[in-house]
Amino acid sequence: MFLGFFLIFYNETSGGLKPFAEGDRGKGLKYFFEETPGGKASYNVKGENRRAGDQLAEMGLITDKADIEAWNGTKHFPSNASQRVLYGAAECDFHKYRGRGLLQITFRGAYLDHVEPILQSVLKMGCDDCTDAELTDAIFKHKTIYFPMVKSYCNTRRARRRLEALSQEDTDTYIEWGKVVAGDTPAGTIYGKWVQYRADTIYRELQGRTVTVG
Repeated sequence: MFLGFFLIFYNETSGGLKPFAEGDRGKGLKYFFEETPGGKASYNVKGENRRAGDQLAEMGLITDKADIEAWNGTKHFPSNASQRVLYGAAECDFHKYRGRGLLQITFRGAYLDHVEPILQSVLKMGCDDCTDAELTDAIFKHKTIYFPMVKSYCNTRRARRRLEALSQEDTDTYIEWGKVVAGDTPAGTIYGKWVQYRADTIYRELQGRTVTVG
């Protein structure tokens, strides 16, 4: 089980084992807005997040129907928008509720389930009350937030089942554990196979080694 957590933290933080916000490593708004042929979903998806066009209209930053429809899309990022609108877009759900923390929790619903109660307890603020920068700062700097986020996420029924299975000799266990975090999608399966590969590699390296204490 320890190895299971380690491998996810390793994958999600690129080996740094420190919480961070997705996008802090060179990804712009377009990355979160658009779906890709490689299987990455758009974060501007109704049901997971509120659509950016509707949010920007509520902010009073856009009024034209065509602009609202464009910002409610998932395929083509409106990169020709004014700087003022782009600043507003950074506060919309598709960007604000991107991956953060050690597990890179993503989408507004997951934030409300696994981050909101902790934020309320520690900082007396809700997720929707925070700006994008404030939410990043809270999760990056407060271990009383980013560790409990992991515990909350792994307390879901699906995660508990996969965690319990990590103690069994099941060749597909780490693939399924990876899919709990990355999603039960083709991209999530690829992610899970990387987790499995790393688990197998570490296991082989540990076999036959003698540990000296003292």
